[in-house]
Amino acid sequence: MDSLLDAGVPHDVLLRILDDMFWRNEEPFQGNFRKILIFDAVWVADKWYSESLKGRSYAGGRTAMGAGFKPEAVVQILEAYLRSGADLGPEAEVVERLVSDIKRRFMV
Repeated sequence: MDSLLDAGVPHDVLLRILDDMFWRNEEPFQGNFRKILIFDAVWVADKWYSESLKGRSYAGGRTAMGAGFKPEAVVQILEAYLRSGADLGPEAEVVERLVSDIKRRFMV
């Protein structure tokens, strides 16, 4: 994921691709392997959120805090994973924390 972001692929594009791959349920990401897509999507969302708090755009330039970050879209994706029935194990707490942090910071 870092390589794609470093190459200039925007966070939102990468997140949407991972989300689409999860919901298509195609080989090789079926069954328990779908969790890999969730974990990658959560990592991208967390990185995007963290960078938005530092006032960085996805291209690495300085912007206003939160510029370019789409909190409603990120929360919608993450909450759908929690409702999906996928066994996230302890990672579910990470997703719940990120959702809570985003809501508190951007959707008050």
